[in-house]
Amino acid sequence: SSWGAFIVTVIIFAKYIQNIHKINLKAELKRKPRRLTHWFGFMAASLIVSGSSGDIYASTCHSEDRDESYCTVANRSVTLGVCTGFVGLSMSCILVFSSDYAKKLIFLLAELMVSLVMVIANGIAVAHITCE
Repeated sequence: SSWGAFIVTVIIFAKYIQNIHKINLKAELKRKPRRLTHWFGFMAASLIVSGSSGDIYASTCHSEDRDESYCTVANRSVTLGVCTGFVGLSMSCILVFSSDYAKKLIFLLAELMVSLVMVIANGIAVAHITCE
């Protein structure tokens, strides 16, 4: 049911963008670079990490016999999912709403740097979260 809610939310958001801003989202997505789908996928994966970790935190860490170190790791996982999801959303919005600026070398270099930071941050975070 959470997947269905996620898909419906994405569809409603897309319809909202189309109606309010008079943007043909389907045509815009076909016209935009392929890396846009990678950022959308990254955002979706981050939301899944955040949602799953939040569910684990809510079910495990509100009881009397909770493990504090486990709850700390779950809390960090939620934070990681929210932060990386925001970065993925930001990069997706920049690519969707930018005109030819996204094709310039400076933007490509900035996108490369953000990608590298996200890979390093996720690598460190996943290693820390799964080490116990």
